[in-house]
Amino acid sequence: MVIILFFDLLLFLVLYKTQSEDSLWYNSSDLTAAWDRLVAGATADQVRAAANLRHDLVDVTREVLTGLLTAYHGRLVGAFSDNNIVLLREEGAVILELLADLDTVLNTDKDFLLGAWVKQAREAASSEEEGVQFVYNLLNQLTLWGPRANIVDYAAKQWSGLMHDYYRARWRVFIT
Repeated sequence: MVIILFFDLLLFLVLYKTQSEDSLWYNSSDLTAAWDRLVAGATADQVRAAANLRHDLVDVTREVLTGLLTAYHGRLVGAFSDNNIVLLREEGAVILELLADLDTVLNTDKDFLLGAWVKQAREAASSEEEGVQFVYNLLNQLTLWGPRANIVDYAAKQWSGLMHDYYRARWRVFIT
């Protein structure tokens, strides 16, 4: 666990340096405007009835929330660099809430569910033991890639289940 937290800290510092607004290939205000239009232009019944609309709304909302996470991440790095524990915990609480919100949003569309992939892994197995191994392999590839966290977050995905049960839990340990 200590090694994973160390990697998280390194990843945390590297992400802040590389995922600033300047590194985006799009203008985040354009994305926010598109998100506003999607939300304003669709009724709840339309979203429930149209899988493509729901997918797009979830995907754009995911991207908007990720942008917010990046902004708060920058503030968290600043608090960490300044050794400001109070601010670090405040910004960390916002990050934890955003991750919970992200998980909730992702949970509304089948294309963003970890559980669907876990189910497929189990169903591909010819025995219960093999099913356990397949699920382990799936989760290991998405998170640690190896028995000793050889490549942390190698195949990271923004899926409901991973956001709450893995990433949010991991950030909670770091922040608290």
